[in-house]
Amino acid sequence: MRKESGFTLVELMVAITIVAILVAIAVPTWGKWIPGYRLKQATRDVYSSFQKAKMEAVRRNVNVVLSFNTVTNTYKMFADDGSGAGTAKDFVQNGSEPILGNYTIPDSVTLDSTTFTGNSAGFTSRGLPAKPSAGLGNGSVKLSNTKGISRQIRLSMAGNIRIHRP
Repeated sequence: MRKESGFTLVELMVAITIVAILVAIAVPTWGKWIPGYRLKQATRDVYSSFQKAKMEAVRRNVNVVLSFNTVTNTYKMFADDGSGAGTAKDFVQNGSEPILGNYTIPDSVTLDSTTFTGNSAGFTSRGLPAKPSAGLGNGSVKLSNTKGISRQIRLSMAGNIRIHRP
C-alpha cells in the first residue's frame, strides 16, 4: 500500500476560505485603527520634543524654544541665545541662533492650535517654562486626526509636560 502525503483540494479550499473571511473582517478594522495610531505617535513625538527642549535648555544653559506653525503643520526647536546679531530671550529665531530641530506633523494629523503666546513655548536654563513678555509660560498644543479625535500636550507653570485626551 502506498501512503500519500499532502493536502486534498477540498482541504486547501477550506483553508483559503477561512483566511479570506479573516482578512475581510480585519481590513476594515485596520483602516479605522491607523488614524488613531498616527495621532498617538504624533502626540508622543511632540511630547518628546518638549522633553528634549527642556533637557537642551539645561545642557546649553540658554533658553530653548519650540515654535509652532499651524498653517504649515510644522514646528522647530531653537536655542534663543542671541548668537550672531540675534536677540536673546525674544522667542524668535533671529541672527544665527542655532536650530536644534525641524519637525513635520505626519499626514492625516493636524496641528490644530496652541495656547502659547506667539505659538511658542520655551524653557529656561533651569528647565522651567520661559515666560514671553506677554504671557505666563504655560499652555497647550492641540493635535487632531481625520476622525475628529484630538490630543493635547500641556505644559504647566511648574514645567510638567502631560498628554491630555479631551
